[in-house]
Amino acid sequence: TDQADSDDQGDLSDQTDSPDQVDALYTLANQLAHFTLSDMGMGFLERAFALLFHIGVSVLVFYACKEKGRFHLYPMAILLHTAMDFIAGLAMVKVIHLPTLVIEGIFGAFGILTFCAAYFLLYRHDSDGGLTPNR
Repeated sequence: TDQADSDDQGDLSDQTDSPDQVDALYTLANQLAHFTLSDMGMGFLERAFALLFHIGVSVLVFYACKEKGRFHLYPMAILLHTAMDFIAGLAMVKVIHLPTLVIEGIFGAFGILTFCAAYFLLYRHDSDGGLTPNR
């Protein structure tokens, strides 16, 4: 068993000592060393917009389930989510060359507008059966 253990450790050290992985670790350490408060703030803001967006599309799906005749909200939620993912994917692979603030602005607009639209859809006061909050 000692021979098997030493063979396993040899295989592990061979995997972790490859030049590509060492370079990747140096790159990661360098990125962490240069991580600023503004980077953290931008990440927090992006996550807040993503949270608003996901709450909004979840409310659209809920409303489509709750109210008969609102089936069109299912594909709307899917298309909104697809559009958001599509923009993010294009930006990640550098197909669209926009500054980070512009991309985050697009995500922010998607998030805020989707959340507000879902909120007003869910809590509007109208005569065609809109949901109203219990007070």
